[in-house]
Parts: sequence; structure tokens; C-alpha cells
Amino acid sequence: MSTTREHYTESLVTDQTPVLTRSASHRFAREDDFEDDDRPPEDWPDEKDEPPEDMPDSEWDDAPDDEAASPRRGTAPILQPSIVHFPVKRILRARPLDEFLARKYPPVEHVIAPWFPVRGLAMVAGWRGVGKTHFGLAAAYAIATGGEFIGYAVPKPRRVVYVDGEMDPADLQARLAAIHHTAQRDGNGDPSLASNLRILTHADYDLGLPNLADEEGEGRRLIERAVGDADVLMLDNLSTLCQTGELKENDAESWSHMQAWLLRLRRQGKSVLMFHHTGKPDKSGHTSQRGTSKREDVLNTSIVLQPAERGQFTVEFTKSRGFLAPEPFIVRIESGEGVHRLVRVDRRAEIADLLEQGISQKEIAERLHTSEATVSREVRKIKVSRRDSAA
Repeated sequence: MSTTREHYTESLVTDQTPVLTRSASHRFAREDDFEDDDRPPEDWPDEKDEPPEDMPDSEWDDAPDDEAASPRRGTAPILQPSIVHFPVKRILRARPLDEFLARKYPPVEHVIAPWFPVRGLAMVAGWRGVGKTHFGLAAAYAIATGGEFIGYAVPKPRRVVYVDGEMDPADLQARLAAIHHTAQRDGNGDPSLASNLRILTHADYDLGLPNLADEEGEGRRLIERAVGDADVLMLDNLSTLCQTGELKENDAESWSHMQAWLLRLRRQGKSVLMFHHTGKPDKSGHTSQRGTSKREDVLNTSIVLQPAERGQFTVEFTKSRGFLAPEPFIVRIESGEGVHRLVRVDRRAEIADLLEQGISQKEIAERLHTSEATVSREVRKIKVSRRDSAA
């Protein structure tokens, strides 16, 4: 039961006096009906069919339902419709364990198994040019069509809204056309469901997309309306969609508006995948997400795309709620001449092949743009695997 009645309109008249007009099915809820009521909302009494007793007669009008009807005071037409609120005291109720365990909540499902759950919040961060948008567009298309994505299953197709804050629209079109063509050729997913993917691009609007970081929340409301009935929202990227004039990257409190919005989307059953930048790579080439770590607090999954050799990146899971994160792995970008796919590289097989050629571990590390420690670890696993196979 709601205490907000959308079928009441507040009208602005010439003297700026608000006047209420009543619809055919008018109903009110009295605030004092529930103020001290500790029962759950489903047990609250029925709504009342008259305005609250404390509402002055001057603010109640029996005007007809016709929208053209003039307000009781003044003759100006309705200028701005709005919703009339009668506040009700909020009641919080902690459930006993047996009741909580018996309560039916939606089951755990996955958009991409196992790292991106339904109602999940995830973030992918990477250094500029490393391949974030390659990752994002390929993932969005796979989710929309039920295709495989870098070795992970998409259990079923879902509706996706991909919000692009910076790419040239012609480049975006070309990349998506290549992804679609490659999926058709490879038989990956069901390309006939590609319309499940909807694109919201900054290029369609003279002023670009709204700022998601504004305190008033208008930008977030506009994006939420555009999402509509979609199951998954993808935001590419936070640097362009959360403008730094409003959102200071290193200020944890400045993320609070976005965090509250993301949690609300989760409660609505939406899944959100965000893309963000990392800081400058350190001497070893390693990067981490830029700005406040508060962004990761409510996430199910956080991924960093680490730089690798040209045309490749390393997928590193830095947060994994509800699943065991895999060891970092390499993804190769295959793009050009109407083809676009991401291929998970079997690094261990590559190292084994180079070892067979008599190449030293140090040189292997240099060729594969990885550390000697990583190569050494893989060599040990290769030896164990061979020993087990021979046993």
C-alpha cells in the first residue's frame, strides 16, 4: 500500500496558491492511522475515502475530473502537475531467523556465470586503451544473445542497455556490426536476439548524456527511465558519465549518491556492470582502479584488465563475492575486416610450447610480457601435470 496518490494533482494558480483536484477514485491514507502501528504493512487497515481531517477546506476542491476544469481559486490553467505526499512514519522490522529463512526471495541466478549475478553489481577497470570497451561490447552482445563470453557461460539471453559516454558513434557502429557478424559466423549464441541490446550514446544529444554524479539525481533518474524493462545496465565509463566537477575521484563521500542509486537498482532486480579507468601502470606494469576504493565496497565482482602484449590484456579478479576467483588469464582481441571476437588464451600451453623449444624462463617472460615468477609458477604446474599423467 502506498501513501503517495498519483491521481491527485497540484495546480499553480495566479496567486501561487496550491489547489488539489480530486479524481473519480479518490482515496487518502491518514498519517495517524499508522504512526504508532508496529504491524507489518500488509496488516495495516484499509485506506480512507476522504481527505485527512487536518486538511483545511481551502485546500480541498470538489472540482470535476475534466483536466480543463478551472481551479476553485483563480482562472489560470494547470501549469505543473505533481504528486501530493502524505508522509507516513517509516517502520523497520527485524525478522526472527525461522521467519527469515522461510521467506521467499528471488533465487540466485547469473547473467554471466559465475562472476556476474542477477541483481549483481560489478566493475571492470583498465588503463586507457587496454581494451575496456572491447570487453564491454562483447559482454553486452553475449548477454543479449545468450552466447559464450571469454570462456564463461551466459545461462539465458537478457535485455541490455549499454550507455556509452565517449566513443565516436561510427566506431561504435563498426565494432558492434563486426561483433554481430562474427557471432553469426561462429554460431555463438542466437544472433536473432541482438535487438535485446539497446545503445544509449552521448552522440545523439547536443549536450551529451546527463551527469550521474549530480546531487539532485536528475541524471540518474533520466538513465533509469531509459533502462525501462531492461535487465542489465552497462555504464561505459565512470570518467565521462560521472563528471569530476561533481564527483571527486579520491573523495569517498562523493560516491555516496552513486552507491545509493546502484543499491536501489539492485533492489529493483537490475544488474549493473560499470567501466572505469585505472591509474598509471607502476614499474612492473601493474595497475589498480583509479580513485576511492569505496566504489568496490558494495560490488559483487571487481575486475582489472592489466596491460599485456599488444592486442591482449590480462583479466585479474580483485574482488569475488560468492565464487572462487580464477588465476589471472590472458585475453586476445581479434579484430579487423568485419571480425571481432575475444579469445581466452591458454597461457600454460603457450609456456609449455616455448619450453619445448628450449627457450629459457626469463626469455619466455619477456616474450609473453609477464613476470618470471608467473612463468616459474606455470612451469611447476606443467611439471606436476606431466608427472601425474605419467603415473
